Amino acid sequence: MAVLAYLNVPVTLAFAVLLFFNKANVYKRIINYAVFYYTIAVSGLFILLGIDFCYYSYFQNHLNIMIFGLFEDDTKALISTLAEDYNMFLVIGSFILSYILTFITSKFVLKFKFKDVSEKKETTLKLLIVILMITINFVAARGSLGIFPLGMDDAQVSLNTFLNKVAINGVYTLQEAIEIKSKQKDFNYTDKTGYKGNIKQAFADYLNIDIKQISERPEKSLIKYTNRNEKIESLKPNVIFIMV
Repeated sequence: MAVLAYLNVPVTLAFAVLLFFNKANVYKRIINYAVFYYTIAVSGLFILLGIDFCYYSYFQNHLNIMIFGLFEDDTKALISTLAEDYNMFLVIGSFILSYILTFITSKFVLKFKFKDVSEKKETTLKLLIVILMITINFVAARGSLGIFPLGMDDAQVSLNTFLNKVAINGVYTLQEAIEIKSKQKDFNYTDKTGYKGNIKQAFADYLNIDIKQISERPEKSLIKYTNRNEKIESLKPNVIFIMV
């Protein structure tokens, strides 16, 4: 509800201003813009919540900072994995259908006689309507009549982790992930740990060896080779890679 209220703010403000004007061309233009806006914004919200649902079904968590791995890791391989796990034709078709249904619904809802209201009502009544519209939108966006608006911490309603996670949606968790990610842009691990300009020393300390043993490509010092094992050669054990 709160997310929808935030999306509705531009339209509420536009209609609040429009209430005091009696120009038919402006009215029609605002209506057309509102239909286009709702189609893009609300459909985008549906798609985001759909992605969050799939994400939760896989990771048992809402959208979080790991979502950025889709772009920072092997994007092509990850998309290929998604295509194998999910019916992409059905997913894409559902996204397209959400845009069509939102457009039709917006067209139908915005056919009300708002122009008649702006022409016939007195200025005092118009002000009351504007105040009522903005107040309802504001309260819905805050989600609370208390001092503080509802936030993610308010979702901790029980000792059951699953129930607490059901109370929030991917929009809030994605917002938190973006905030965390933005703070990580300037974070440099080598600087913070005291190895600025001397990464070879970091590898030497980690491996507990002399820095002279670290080559110009220090990551190669992490490669280890085991001695030949005749028993393993005869048994040929299976090797299982678990990658996350």
